[in-house]
Amino acid sequence: MRSFLRDRRGVSPVVAEILLVMVVVGVAFMAYSWLGDFIGDITARADRQILIQLVGWKDIDKDGFADEAVIYVQNVGKGTVTLSGVFIEDSLVNPTWVDVDGDQQPDSFGEKATNEGVIATIKVNVENFKFTVGDYVRIKVICKDGTSTGAYTVAVF
Repeated sequence: MRSFLRDRRGVSPVVAEILLVMVVVGVAFMAYSWLGDFIGDITARADRQILIQLVGWKDIDKDGFADEAVIYVQNVGKGTVTLSGVFIEDSLVNPTWVDVDGDQQPDSFGEKATNEGVIATIKVNVENFKFTVGDYVRIKVICKDGTSTGAYTVAVF
């Protein structure tokens, strides 16, 4: 046993070089497989895009404050998206009426997908915000997969 511990020779340079190459190839393969999945997921999500095309405002009771906002959101990306949330001034609001497939019939929000090129209509009650004519309003619409769009709009009614 003592002669083994005193023996200062290591592995031969050829064997050391082969081991080093094997370790580098293994690490490179692991990095490639992880990055491949990561990049593929990001690029798939990048193809899905939505855009707020227009926001209409209504003062239904004629009190000088906006009562309803009608948000028109278009799927401008590739594939379908499922709208799942609307934020007005960073507050999550529940839509009062939604048409996600463009057929002018009410749909269930967060359940039905919007196809490529289709403009979805979302109506939300905004009377609690007390928006008046000329107010700048921040609106954000999100999808189940994390796709989102935001816009600043001026309340005009």
